[in-house]
Amino acid sequence: MPLKRLNNKVRITSLVLAILGSALFGYALLNGSLTSREAALKSGETATLNIATGLSTQVNLSFRAAD
Repeated sequence: MPLKRLNNKVRITSLVLAILGSALFGYALLNGSLTSREAALKSGETATLNIATGLSTQVNLSFRAAD
């Protein structure tokens, strides 16, 4: 009888550890993907700003040349 009770405790402990491990893994995966997304958005914002600045400079130079 004590062996059966120990078996149930081991099963419950294993189940709890598996659930906690899965939750931790899911959190780490979600957190990593959000961080990557934010970095990609920041990079895109910088690239767009650079292109807009370059185009603005080109237009100004074109108008000056036309004058």
